[in-house]
Amino acid sequence: MLVLIPLALFIACVYLFRNLFSSDAYEESGWRQAFLAAAVLLGGFVAVTSEGLSLLKAINRLAVSLVWLVTLAITVVVLWRRAGQKTKSFTTYWDTIRLRDWKKADQSSILVLLLFTGILFLVARVAPPNTNDSLSYHMSRVMHWMQSQALEHYPTTIDRQLWMPPWAEMAVMQLYLFKGGDGLSNLVQWFSMGASLVVVSLIAKRLGASIRGQLFSALFCVTLPMGILQATSTQTDYVTAFWLVGLAYYALLAHQRRLSALEWLLLSLVVALGVMTKGTFYTFALPFLLWLSVSTLRHVGWISTIKYALLGMLVVGVINAGVWARNTRTYGFPLGPFEAVGHLSNEVLGP
Repeated sequence: MLVLIPLALFIACVYLFRNLFSSDAYEESGWRQAFLAAAVLLGGFVAVTSEGLSLLKAINRLAVSLVWLVTLAITVVVLWRRAGQKTKSFTTYWDTIRLRDWKKADQSSILVLLLFTGILFLVARVAPPNTNDSLSYHMSRVMHWMQSQALEHYPTTIDRQLWMPPWAEMAVMQLYLFKGGDGLSNLVQWFSMGASLVVVSLIAKRLGASIRGQLFSALFCVTLPMGILQATSTQTDYVTAFWLVGLAYYALLAHQRRLSALEWLLLSLVVALGVMTKGTFYTFALPFLLWLSVSTLRHVGWISTIKYALLGMLVVGVINAGVWARNTRTYGFPLGPFEAVGHLSNEVLGP
C-alpha cells in the first residue's frame, strides 16, 4: 500500500496546480499545465529528498515513506484550506473530458492512445529490468545506494555506476523502497512516456492545433519505435525526453508571453533535472535555452533577463551540487572521468 503514497501526492499536486492555472487564457489546457507542473515539482522533490537522506545516511524504506507521508499531509492541508475559495471540483473536470461529447475520430484516437499506453504499462509492470544497461549499472547503483543508505561512490570496476547522472535511478530507488522489490522500476520510464504525450499535446495546443491535431501529435509520439522500447525499461532516455519537452513548452510559452515567477521556477527545475538525468540533455537543450534568452530579452529587457538566468543557474547548481561534488572528489571533474566523458562525445565536430 505504500506505493499509493507517491500517486496520491501527485494527484493532490495536479489538483492544487489546476486551480492555480485556472485563470490562464488557455483555460481548457489548464489541467495539462498542472500535470506538467506537478511532475516537475515532484521530480525536484525526488532529487532533494534523495540527496538529503543521503547526507543523513538514511536512504531506507522508513525514512523515505515518512518524508512522502509528511509532504502528502501538508499538501492535503493546503488543499483543505483552499476548499473555501473558488476552486473547481473533480466533477467539473470530468464534465470537460467526457468522451461521449467528442467526435468519433477523436474518440478513436484517445482509445488508441489508451491501448498503447495500457499495453506498455502491463509489459513494464510484469517484466523485470533486463536490458544490458539495467543490469550493468542502472539497477546495480540502486542496490548499492540502498545497501549503504547513501549516494556516496563505492568500489566498482564499472564506474558508470558512479559518475553517470543519477536522477532516473533515484526515482527507481524510491519506488523500489516503497514496493520492496523491482516490480515498479520500469514505471519511471513508462510514466515519462505518458507525461511526454501530455506535454507534446500541450505544445501543439500552444501552436494553434485543434483537438484533433493535439491528439495526432500524441499519437505520433506514442508510436515511435524507440519510444516503445524505452517505455518498458530502466533506461534514462525517455526521462530525459520528458524534461526536454517540458523545456520546449516553457520556451514556447516565454515566446508568447512573459512567464510568471512560478513558471520560471518550474523552468529552472526542468533544466536542473534534465542535467541530472543524462548528458545528452545539454546538447538538445541548448537551442531552446537560446530561444528562451531571446524571448525573455524581448519581453523584459537585459536586467530582468540576467536575474532570471542567475535564478536558473542557482537552481541547477543547488539540485546538482551533490552529484558534481561526488564526481569532483573521485575524478577531479564534476561530470565524471574526463576520458570517459570525452569518449561519449562526437569524435568529429563540424558544421
